[in-house]
This record gives sequence, C-alpha cells and structure tokens, in this order.
Amino acid sequence: MQRFALSIRLAHLQMSAPVLFAIGMLTGAAWYFSLRFEPHHVLVYAILFALIIAWRALARLQLAAEVSLGLIVLIGIAAGLSAGCFATSRVNTVTIEREMPPVWLEGWIEKALPADRGTRLELRVHAVDGLAKDETPTHVRLTHILDLNTEPGRFVRCWAVLRPPPAPVLVDDYAFDKQAWYQGLGAVGYVQGRCRGAVLGAPHSLTDRGLNWISVSRRQLARYVNEHAGARAGGFAAALASGDRSFMAMDDQDALRGAGLAHLLAISGLHMGIVGGLVFLEVWRVVACLEFVA
Repeated sequence: MQRFALSIRLAHLQMSAPVLFAIGMLTGAAWYFSLRFEPHHVLVYAILFALIIAWRALARLQLAAEVSLGLIVLIGIAAGLSAGCFATSRVNTVTIEREMPPVWLEGWIEKALPADRGTRLELRVHAVDGLAKDETPTHVRLTHILDLNTEPGRFVRCWAVLRPPPAPVLVDDYAFDKQAWYQGLGAVGYVQGRCRGAVLGAPHSLTDRGLNWISVSRRQLARYVNEHAGARAGGFAAALASGDRSFMAMDDQDALRGAGLAHLLAISGLHMGIVGGLVFLEVWRVVACLEFVA
C-alpha cells in the first residue's frame, strides 16, 4: 500500500512538470523585461544549456522527484530569459530620434483601421524625405483625419508629421515605445491632407511582395465577408475572419471594449483555434481516405 501511494505521488509530480516549466518560463520572461540593463546573451544561453545538462545527468542518478522538479523550474526561468534575449537580438528597428516637421513619406499601406478621428494607417516605408536609408524606419503609424481614398496594398505618398513612439508618462506605466520597438514601428504621427496613390508598384524584394499580398488578401477577405454577412453583422464577421476592423462602427467597437470582448477582434487564440480545428478536420478526412494509414 505504501509503495502504491509512492507511485501515485511520483506520477503526480511528473504530471506537474510541464506546468512548472511553463510557470518558470513566464517568470523568466517577466524578469527579463523588468531588468534595467541588457544581460549578456551568450551567458544566458550558456546557463540554460548547463541546467539542461545537469538535469539530464541527475535524472540518471534517480534522485528525489522534488530535486528534478526544482531543476525544471530553473530551466524554465532560464528558457524565459533566453527567449527574451532572442526576441531582442532578432529585432532591428530604426527609430527616429526627434520630432520631424512635415515631410514627404512614401510607402505601402499594410493596415487601415478606424480611429477616434479618421483612420489609423500602418505603412511599410519606402523613403522619407531628408532621411538616409540607414536612418529611415521600416514601419510607421499615421493618423489620417480626412477621408481615405486608398486601401491596403497600395503605394502612397503622404505629407506627414513624424515623431518617436511616446515613452511612458509615469514610472512603470504602459511602455508603448518598448512595444513599438519590438513591433518594428519606428515612428508615429499624423497626415496633413490626404495620402495619395503614387506611381511605384509592388515592392522589389520577395519578402515585401509576400507581405503586400497578405495585406491585399486580408482586405479582400474582409470586404467579401462584410458584403455577404449583412449590414449589422458584416463588420464584426469581417473582423473575426481577417482582423480588419475598418468595416465596424465605432459604437460597436466601444461596446465590445466596455464588455471586455475587444480581444476577439484581434488575431488571437480564437482565430488560432478556428484555423487549427479546420486543419485538423481536413487532415483527418484526407488521412481517412488512405486505407493503409487509417
């Protein structure tokens, strides 16, 4: 009876390992973003590797399960730190250093979302008047107050005021500038007048062409769903299907925010669950047609 109870306890501890690893990884990631300095990336990777080697070595000695779980938590913390270091090392965002007076900006529209005043545009920048290539941000966010006559995927020219992404006003407040840096957003501002279509066509690089095709496809999907779902539900259905909220009324968006359901409009776990379920069903049906696999 005592041996059976011990086996139940060991099985419970083994089932707790993935949860403890996830908690440790979340702790490590939160710790990384709370640091006031940038840790040495190679050292963090080396600590993670050493902890994994130690865990594998101690597992062969069949030590107490608590010791193994403690090492798993430490490995999770090191993995969270390593994930933060890797996310930082792969970002190469160029941010403007000061506010710029109205300048000509050229780029491709990636997103056009409704704002409190006008439309919020996200552009993949081609060039900014007065900035060298290595000083030009790759993405900017602009507020377009007047009616917008262009759509995502189009190449436009805008007469715009640019400024760096704003830093927190209060200590430990929401850091929009940090989020913007990780998103590759190098400047924010507003358009004076209208953004107008220009003569330059699709981007030259294959990656930029692919991103441009995704923006156009999302817009076409949102327009199709909005037209076929009806006047009332079309905007919400389009936002769920594509993440494009431009067809939703601001009153409906405010109501969703007030109800705490605004996260449904973004590409999130709901969309991943829908796509994952559809892929699972399709693969399941295809595999069922293969007799030797089924």
